[in-house]
Amino acid sequence: MIKFFRKIRQRLLTENKFSKYLIYAIGEIVLVVIGILIALSINNWNESLKTQSRISLHYKELKEELKFDLERINQHIARLETIDNHGIYIRAYLNMKLVEIDTPRLKRAFLGAGFYVTFDASRVAYDNLVSSGDINLFANNALKRKLGEYHNPGGWRKSVDAGYNRQSIEEYHHYRHYFIEPLMDRSRVNNEVLVRDLSNEFNLLDKGIEDYTIEWNKVREDKEYSVKLDRLHTVRLNQKWLYYGLRNSMKAMIDMINQELDNE
Repeated sequence: MIKFFRKIRQRLLTENKFSKYLIYAIGEIVLVVIGILIALSINNWNESLKTQSRISLHYKELKEELKFDLERINQHIARLETIDNHGIYIRAYLNMKLVEIDTPRLKRAFLGAGFYVTFDASRVAYDNLVSSGDINLFANNALKRKLGEYHNPGGWRKSVDAGYNRQSIEEYHHYRHYFIEPLMDRSRVNNEVLVRDLSNEFNLLDKGIEDYTIEWNKVREDKEYSVKLDRLHTVRLNQKWLYYGLRNSMKAMIDMINQELDNE
């Protein structure tokens, strides 16, 4: 092809047909430019496909991570309901509203009211998205804002889940002195460890509950304990509202991601 064009140029020059040669040269330049533009278009198209594929992968990873968190938050809400029921049962006992006292249940309630759960968002997919800079490729600003708020908690959410809540739990467990032997012999742990153990070992309540002895007369007479029990109930209520909101936010983000994937 190159030899063919070269022969044409040489023939036009030897025949002294300069005007035709000029038209030919211009045409050749136009063809070269068109070829370059086509090559650039193909390259841009390929880059666009690669970028879109990368964005799609980010969407899918975020979606799986949010679905995993959604399962966790539902489990947390169920646990909070169980813990709250323990507190309600103890409150009924303190107010002498129990027609018949189930002593094993009462012991479980006394211990179980001091359980706590905290939630931290899974963030591997989100951190990869941010560190790669690909978050700037997301056209959905509402989704970007929700992802940022979800993975970088502050204010009320942070204080409820990690501050006020934990403090209330630790204060509640100062009342372990109402346990008398053999629990104290078996524990021999400080408040911090006891709080951690109780938060992670829900089955503790079913292990040897008959061996736990609690001085119920002191529990009922202690007004400060009653106040702290009610404080825990308030914390639980705040936590549940927080987790309900987080659950709704997760569902909304999953719906947004599904919409973006459907539009690809």
